[in-house]
Amino acid sequence: MQGITQWIVEDTEEARRKMEQQGGRPIHVIEGPLMAGMNIVGDLFGAGKMFLPQVVKSARVMKQRWPISFLTSKPRKPGWATPSPRARS
Repeated sequence: MQGITQWIVEDTEEARRKMEQQGGRPIHVIEGPLMAGMNIVGDLFGAGKMFLPQVVKSARVMKQRWPISFLTSKPRKPGWATPSPRARS
């Protein structure tokens, strides 16, 4: 994990396209690889290897990339459930 924000748009767009090709939705990118990255951030913070400003920056970058309207769009494929209100908080 490098924490380089220069390519965040391109990287997340590529992940979104791959997820859609597999029948997924944009929310699955967040629930999958992006949350895995945030879990690493949390582990590093817990181990004292990352400090609060770095954690906040990681969360802001993630939030900036994914507008809420993009995430809450209607499912494109039958059978995909809309995230519960609890999942959006």
